[in-house]
Amino acid sequence: MLKLSDSGHMPRFTPAVVGIAIVCAGTPATAQPVRGRGPAIEAASARRDVAFPPVSGIAGSRATWSVSATAGGGMNWWIDIENAGSHFIRFHFAEIRDSGPGDYEIAVLNGSLTRVVTYTPAEFRTRHSFWSPFVEGSFLRVLVISKTARLPTGLEFRIGEYVYEAPGAVLESIKDQNDPKLRPISAYASDKSLLAEARSVAKLRAVGEDAVGTCTGFMVGSDLLLTNEHCVPTPSICESMQAHFDWDPRTAEPADKRFECVKLERVDHNLDYALVRLKGNPGRQDRWGQLSLLARSPMQGERLYVIQYPGTREEKQVAREGCALVTPAAPGRIPSSQTDFGHSCDTKTGSSGSPVLDLSHRVVGLHHWGFDLLDMRWNDENRAVRMERVLDAVRPFLK
Repeated sequence: MLKLSDSGHMPRFTPAVVGIAIVCAGTPATAQPVRGRGPAIEAASARRDVAFPPVSGIAGSRATWSVSATAGGGMNWWIDIENAGSHFIRFHFAEIRDSGPGDYEIAVLNGSLTRVVTYTPAEFRTRHSFWSPFVEGSFLRVLVISKTARLPTGLEFRIGEYVYEAPGAVLESIKDQNDPKLRPISAYASDKSLLAEARSVAKLRAVGEDAVGTCTGFMVGSDLLLTNEHCVPTPSICESMQAHFDWDPRTAEPADKRFECVKLERVDHNLDYALVRLKGNPGRQDRWGQLSLLARSPMQGERLYVIQYPGTREEKQVAREGCALVTPAAPGRIPSSQTDFGHSCDTKTGSSGSPVLDLSHRVVGLHHWGFDLLDMRWNDENRAVRMERVLDAVRPFLK
């Protein structure tokens, strides 16, 4: 059965509604259940709306920014963002303009006042707006460092909204509630082949209308990642998305394990897939590698497994025991189509976009739907898009 394990607030992630059902891909904050096109929600948003440079009489007044001189004759301006009890904070730079000589740098600091990231003028002025990395903890500081004893010449920006941890409901599509088959990736430490393939599976976090949604994705090229369309439906969602490799909620994340989405290459609502391009080539074989896509239909009863990032603050997990193909041809987003197959692999909210692999470690499906409690035929099977349907469309990008 499907279990609601958290009744907390679930902010809106602008899902595309198709019919009536509840699925493991998540539920938006509406009065009725919908066929889930929203990721798992792990955060809420708030407004800060602070302008730089600080000017009296408008939002971002001089009182908003603290200022001090540096030992080298320069000046620092900073503001703090804090949300007590949160595991992370992330904020949005907007309306960036830089017409000056670049006599500054901008740093983001965590609660220990350690730099998380530093932006040079060359990096900062190339983008009109962008999201900061996720800063672990309940506090961050935005620091503008001028190399002279005055405001940086020609620099303007705003800090608009920020997001902080506020988990929503987690839906579980588990075949046997008394014995769930999801296992941490560490449980398969002796299976070197599985561990090698699992490296290319990433946790995705993207900012929607007023929330952070989390899904799963996997590398299919040196800089190409495949996930669900309902996780990254638009270029604006892509702009806010980060892919996290080897993500573990118990440890601090090094900067070299997170990668930004720079382009939504191809998206298909009916097949529920999104092909996104990441900055930095994380799919190179000497980094996290990539999975092989297989254009064949799995057979009824064939054993499978799913690598996924379920929930909102859970490590990478695998569903292998009790995981098999149940229905070789199943309806997808278009009820009259047979784009999917039904499977018995355990999943949760957050598992959307996970690869479904055969025992030769090749991807045969793209998981996207959990149990449909309003349809007796599908109230105990999860569904995945058949990879042969997706591969035909994305093949030109995989050269």
